[in-house]
Formats: sequence, structure tokens, C-alpha cells
Amino acid sequence: MDLDFLRDHAMYAVIFGVFGISWFGWAQEDPPKSWRMKLGVAIGISFIVACIGGYIAFKNWGGASVFNTPGMSRQFGIIVGIEFALASIGAGALHFLHKPKFVAAWIAFIVGAHFIPLAIIF
Repeated sequence: MDLDFLRDHAMYAVIFGVFGISWFGWAQEDPPKSWRMKLGVAIGISFIVACIGGYIAFKNWGGASVFNTPGMSRQFGIIVGIEFALASIGAGALHFLHKPKFVAAWIAFIVGAHFIPLAIIF
């Protein structure tokens, strides 16, 4: 891990921790009974990861960030803009095709796939 960007790494923990809370919470809609405790534990772990990441990010907020590198904020914005466009177009198409139950999977796919180009930035 490149500690020159410690704040960025801590923010990854915050982001993935909050997403973990959301995803594991979403999974509790109607899970098998044997999964409920595991999902609850996963939410707790996600919360702890987010809190620790938040604390480290707060303590190192003045540190270096990849976003301070010239052009990186613009590249990030372009990638996220493309992600939102693809997610919206796909969700609209799925609704148009009367397949709304696949919208969540489409959005999850787009969110997961956008980390491939973001890996180049980060």
C-alpha cells in the first residue's frame, strides 16, 4: 500500500464500509433464516470498517491525495459520468422491457465494472 495517499486509502474503507452496510442490509429483504445472523455480522463489520476509515481519513485530511494530481479529478468525473449514464440507460431499458427486477443487478454490475478504469487512476 502506498502510504503517500493514506487519506485516499482510508476513504476507500469508508466508501466500501458504507456500501457494505447498504448491500448487506439490502440482502436482508428476504434471506434464508440461516443467513440472517451472518448478514447482521457483515453489517457490523462494514460499519466498523467505515468508522475506522473515517477516523483515519479525518486525522490525515491534509495529506496527499490522488485527486491533487493534475487531471485526475477530471478523469474521475468522466468515468463516474459514464457510469451514471450507462446505469440510467440500462435501468430505463429494463423498465421499458418490463424487466424491473433486473435493475438492481444491472446497477450492481455497472458499479462493480467502474472500478476497472478507476484502478488506473487510484
